[in-house]
Amino acid sequence: EDLVHRGYDCYLWRAPPCFTLYGTMFSLIIISLERIIATVQYKTYEQSPKWLGFLLGFVEILIPLACTGVATYYYDFEVRFLYCSIVSQSNFSIFV
Repeated sequence: EDLVHRGYDCYLWRAPPCFTLYGTMFSLIIISLERIIATVQYKTYEQSPKWLGFLLGFVEILIPLACTGVATYYYDFEVRFLYCSIVSQSNFSIFV
C-alpha cells in the first residue's frame, strides 16, 4: 500500500513538469512568430506598440496553461498508480 500513489498526489507531482514541457515547446513557436513579425515589418518594427510584446508573452503563458488544463480534465484522480505520470490511461493502475 505504501508503494501505491493516489491520483491526486501523482497529479501534483507531474503537473508542473508537464506545464514546463508545454511551455518549452510553445516558446519556440512564439519566438518564431515574433521573428516573422519583425522580418515582415523590418522598417517599422522598432516602433511597434508595447502591447504586441505583452500579447506574445501572455499567449506564451496561456497556451501551456490550456494544454495542462486539458490534461487535467482527462486525468483520473480516483485511480491509484504504481508509477506517477500525467496521462492516466498509460499507467499501471490498481483499483483498491
